[in-house]
Amino acid sequence: MDGALMSTFLHGRTSKEQVLRLKSKQSLTSNQVLEAMQLLVDDFKCEIEQLVHLNYTVNMEYTSPSNHVFVSYPQPQLTILSIRSHTDGHTLFGTRLKRFLLENNLPISLDHLVPFESILPDVTQKQLLQDTYQQTHGEGYVIEIIQPDQRSYLVKIKTQKYFMVYGDGGSENSPRSLFEAIINGNADDLAALFNDDTETLKRIDEMEKKIKPKYYRMIELVEQFYQKNKHLSKRDFVRSIKMTEDMKIYLPLSTTLYEGKENDYKVFAMKHAKDLFGIGGDGNHRTTTVNQDKLE
Repeated sequence: MDGALMSTFLHGRTSKEQVLRLKSKQSLTSNQVLEAMQLLVDDFKCEIEQLVHLNYTVNMEYTSPSNHVFVSYPQPQLTILSIRSHTDGHTLFGTRLKRFLLENNLPISLDHLVPFESILPDVTQKQLLQDTYQQTHGEGYVIEIIQPDQRSYLVKIKTQKYFMVYGDGGSENSPRSLFEAIINGNADDLAALFNDDTETLKRIDEMEKKIKPKYYRMIELVEQFYQKNKHLSKRDFVRSIKMTEDMKIYLPLSTTLYEGKENDYKVFAMKHAKDLFGIGGDGNHRTTTVNQDKLE
């Protein structure tokens, strides 16, 4: 799911005053919370209230055409992910949650349960990772790892498309990875992966229009300055750079040319992404591909 996590709570000082409400990770009254509350109606609301009065917190994902990062949704919806007991802290999801909803006669909640499937026992971890990585839809999966005589735990597996946009740093709100893909000349490959996703194609196009002119202008400024001043002594050449306001940041590039070496403009652009392009992030995560050796 690709939206905003919503959790239930009871609002009110006394049991008679308490009403069912939703909250996000950061807010009780954000637009996302208010929009999600509008979907909590009729029999669905009654069933969620029943779960809450059974001392469970219901965790749901709110998705809509305007509330997503990676996956597009045609209409607003609330999807149940899990429920957590207030009594002992245990969490139900997947098969156990489905069984619980059936046993407690909660058919509407069942209809809102996030889809899941069991992995065949002969599928290896490596095969699962590789198959997920190559998928062309969605951002990936949440996988339950079941261990004999131990508690199960959850892990996330992402697709190649997700890595190409966001890298593996988990920074979904940062355009850093998309910026690096464009600087590295991978925008066409990226667009080909998203040929059926108009929203992502729009993001790629907007980023290209923002970044490419500045990137080519940087190269042009450095090359022209070098050609114009290469006859100077190195001391005067450096002094000239420092006296030219819009060239100061390009001192390393200009002196590299003066010394007869080749510039790596891509590395420089990524190192100075914030100053030159207004793009944050440290660039320490992979951005365009995932090393297949990591799947071993």
